[in-house]
Amino acid sequence: MDQRIIEKFYLLWDVTFKFSHKHLVGISLLLLAIHIVFKVLNNSDAYFNTLTYLPYLSLGSLAALSFRSGLFHKQANLLLWLGLISGLIIAALLPWLNQSNFFLFLEQHVWASLFSIVIYGLYLRKESNSRISKVLSRLGQISYGLNCLHAFALFVVFRIWASLNFAESSIEVLLIRPILALTLTIIFAELSYRILEKPFLNLKGKLS
Repeated sequence: MDQRIIEKFYLLWDVTFKFSHKHLVGISLLLLAIHIVFKVLNNSDAYFNTLTYLPYLSLGSLAALSFRSGLFHKQANLLLWLGLISGLIIAALLPWLNQSNFFLFLEQHVWASLFSIVIYGLYLRKESNSRISKVLSRLGQISYGLNCLHAFALFVVFRIWASLNFAESSIEVLLIRPILALTLTIIFAELSYRILEKPFLNLKGKLS
């Protein structure tokens, strides 16, 4: 997602939470409706428009509100595994799903729902010692680097791919290249956290 879009989200949501926190459910549903209308009217060439990404904001907000209310707390394990398994299935079927106009129309809703479910279930299992919980918790810890550095990782992978004249089949484009980009993003984010973020967080702790 474009960094400018993310910054708009932060500004918009801070103002909304400041002045209308009692109406967040209604505002979140309104944002979903606005997104659907926008997609109907602008279903092409809208990748860098803020309205394209409203489901990530609104569905994430609804997940946070349901968490605060205690809803689904007893279903933490079910939610986590449901989100993970569904995400893997959808990722495996992407070559076919990306040919469906219906899926492309609802793509942001699908991914936003899955990530919200996984984060919800993961947070409720934060005290768990299971390996998967530790891995996902670490990804959450380095999430700032994942957010800021993924574009650079994609650039590196694309440049290397082009310079080596690798194939451009569906397997390479939809499976191998994304896995390489994700791996490189995690490496960059981990280095960023250790070298830049953690020292500043330690300094913040000493000064506060």
